[in-house]
Amino acid sequence: MTVNNLGISKAKIKTPKNKWQEYLADKVLFVGEIGGHYSFLGFEGQEEEYKELCRIAWYSLPKEERPYEHLENFIDEVLLGNDGFGFDAEEIEIIERIGDAK
Repeated sequence: MTVNNLGISKAKIKTPKNKWQEYLADKVLFVGEIGGHYSFLGFEGQEEEYKELCRIAWYSLPKEERPYEHLENFIDEVLLGNDGFGFDAEEIEIIERIGDAK
């Protein structure tokens, strides 16, 4: 699959469906769109909030469903961009288009 265009937008959660989305409910998010799905790119300059989001997501999962052996490994992979959070189009409201990366 070739990605020709990654639209970057600011967005807000419409209705949180789980604990990690509840944490994001009052925040402005940066998301990238690929094929009608959105990848969470982060908060503007707020690494500690990103780590807290990882903690909330981690502890809301049963142990057997956690993607890594340790929370710190999960946080490291998310901060490196190797793992992360995503949304379907109906889960978020785009509040501003920032631009397109080609």
